[in-house]
Amino acid sequence: MSGPKPISSSQRRPPPGEGVRARLQLTAAASCLDDVRRAVGAGADWINLTQRSLCFDRRLRDRDPWLRECEEAIAIVHRGGRRIAIAFAARYGTRELPRVAKAAVRLADAGADALIASDLGTLDLIRGERPGLALHVSPQASATNRDAVSLYAMHFGVSRVALPASLPLARMRHLLAAAPAEIELFGHGSYGSMLEGQCALSSWITGISVGRDGGCSPARVIHVHRSGRTVTSRLNGVLIDARPADVPGSVPAACRGRYQVGRSSSYAFGMRRPENLVEILPSLASPRPIAFRVVTTAGGPERQREMLAVWRAAIDACLDDPSRFAVRPEWRRVLEEDGDMLPCTASTTGHR
Repeated sequence: MSGPKPISSSQRRPPPGEGVRARLQLTAAASCLDDVRRAVGAGADWINLTQRSLCFDRRLRDRDPWLRECEEAIAIVHRGGRRIAIAFAARYGTRELPRVAKAAVRLADAGADALIASDLGTLDLIRGERPGLALHVSPQASATNRDAVSLYAMHFGVSRVALPASLPLARMRHLLAAAPAEIELFGHGSYGSMLEGQCALSSWITGISVGRDGGCSPARVIHVHRSGRTVTSRLNGVLIDARPADVPGSVPAACRGRYQVGRSSSYAFGMRRPENLVEILPSLASPRPIAFRVVTTAGGPERQREMLAVWRAAIDACLDDPSRFAVRPEWRRVLEEDGDMLPCTASTTGHR
């Protein structure tokens, strides 16, 4: 039985953001077909799909229905005149490489506009199998300087690099000013400081690999103890937090711990960014398109629709007349509803 026929470029309708209006683009994260449909309906220029078998299970069995779901997502996106990038879990062992290569070919033939990864070996493998297919780099690659972005762009032909959400505004502006590739910024949502599919901090503390065991800071090594007015949290016997008993705490995870930085201790990962990027849209400049990624992991479908609608309206207003752009009160109400950054354990890469 022959595989799916590729969709030619003439069959694909470019998103409305082509040409001059492509300077600012909206990217929506999706982990199921319903997410894809909502993102298309909300006017996202790009939909980044994290498909379970490709990123959650770390297995690419030929009989899995993963390809059928990807094909349906591609069809939905292209009917809406949008583009779709499909994410890979990047840390594959040697035995997985033939399956990764086969999956890349099948996704390209199915019509994917781009594939997302961050592991250098995976990127090089995909480029060798499908030289003309666009490659995007995941934020978990932690590309935080111009040299890193240049490495991906020049040596691996990457067309877009997503920056970590924790990057300070000054560094973001520096990268945007002379970016050798398109830059994707987090408009809403966050991943912690980690590599694609592998939280190095969690693996170091627990001795358990996220990629092999499928979980960051697994429950079997978590110990929470209350003594008097203090609650302590440990991972694999390592103290990561101590807080007053009346202060709410989340499930212990490596990226949610409190660490000593210099002479003080703080929750160093996944902290809320002080800047609201919607406020400064007109001042963000780059010779290449800038994409704003919206990740909603709480609040359900309605929250996803609200966030995408606000970002779509804001981007369109800025593109129409940057000199008169102003944040509307209704946008601010939606954006401030849950503005805290979400740590990597709540991300759409599967570490839920």
